[in-house]
Amino acid sequence: MVSEDTIEAMVKSSMGKCVGILDLTGIQTLTDDMICDLLCTMPNLQRLSLKNCRRLTGKSLLSIAENLPQLTCLDIGGSYNITTAELLEILPTMTNLNEIFAGGLGWTDLSLEQLTGDRLWKGIGIGFSHRLTSSGLREAFLSQTDLERLAIPFCEQALETSTLGFIAKSLLQVAALDIRGNNGINSLTCWFDGRVEAAKGAAELFVLARYSNITKASIEETKRIHPIHAADLICILDGTGVGEGIRRESKLSDNTSLHG
Repeated sequence: MVSEDTIEAMVKSSMGKCVGILDLTGIQTLTDDMICDLLCTMPNLQRLSLKNCRRLTGKSLLSIAENLPQLTCLDIGGSYNITTAELLEILPTMTNLNEIFAGGLGWTDLSLEQLTGDRLWKGIGIGFSHRLTSSGLREAFLSQTDLERLAIPFCEQALETSTLGFIAKSLLQVAALDIRGNNGINSLTCWFDGRVEAAKGAAELFVLARYSNITKASIEETKRIHPIHAADLICILDGTGVGEGIRRESKLSDNTSLHG
């Protein structure tokens, strides 16, 4: 639990100017006023997680846009009192932002098109969006050729095997993929089919696929069909994926910017 006294102590300590990464995930006592007081002391912040901070609203987004010019990665997934419209409104002023994780905000085909239309992202999270369609996903990700991390969990009405294979042809840089809860996906062979069709060489791929219909047998089949391209495939089918993801991101962070 974080109280107003805690935030006040952090502000008075003058520590803010030295902070580059701030993770406030899941703090239910956090309010807009507390965030505003804190962020105005952190001009050098580059990565911020407010995931599942469910009392926050668009007021906090305005504070982020006004006070964090160096921000490159923002996670507001599950902060359901923030809307996609409010997020899209501040993005033009946040020119350094290249990773946005905003699952649970109710993305639609139109809002996703607006998100992806004017910027090449390195990381996108849009999970738990039940109004997205397959055609919307296909159209939105055609241009996202720089994307390295993609989280689209529990979008089962939009994401199935053929759609995954289609977007794989454009997302040739993706190294981390979250497709949990998409029960229309029963194999990753389509992903590597798409990469082969796009003449993409072998590359690592870390996948979270719990609650999909991918099985250990289907993973083995994918590796038999694509012994070179899928040689470094790691697919987590149970609840161990968080730890594996942290280890993977620690390894990759030597070479690239990753979300926290």
